[in-house]
Amino acid sequence: MKKLFTIGLLSLVFSLFAPKASAESVVYIIMGADMPTVSNIPLSINGKQACSMDLKFKEKQFKVNIYRRAIKKIILNSEDKFILSYDIPWVDGIRHDEITIDAVDGETYYIQLISKWNLNFKRLKEKDGIKKLKKTEDYDFLPDYVHPAE
Repeated sequence: MKKLFTIGLLSLVFSLFAPKASAESVVYIIMGADMPTVSNIPLSINGKQACSMDLKFKEKQFKVNIYRRAIKKIILNSEDKFILSYDIPWVDGIRHDEITIDAVDGETYYIQLISKWNLNFKRLKEKDGIKKLKKTEDYDFLPDYVHPAE
């Protein structure tokens, strides 16, 4: 019994002082609607080009290409403040938007890109984000991105 207690106590001490593998949080970028004219949305993290959302062609409407909505999963490997942004050519010039994410280890964030003539980031509640992720037939799932890139 004494030996079992000693092993249990040592395990507890080692687990308390063992280095943590790494902080990790997840951000899902969810397209709110099919995207007119823009097939690629470059995403930057803290002002540096990180990855992009390469959208697949859906159809042509009145000589305008329409691209399918998509979901991009971004894995952040540290607890920090991140500014997620994009700059894309738009009918009235360059469209820019950004959103700040205060990443906490183990948290999941759901960010929607609203299009319909205006492209903006919008933070979703967890239940709304999960609901959208379940509608797999509505979205293309793009390759994951790990930040910082490995």
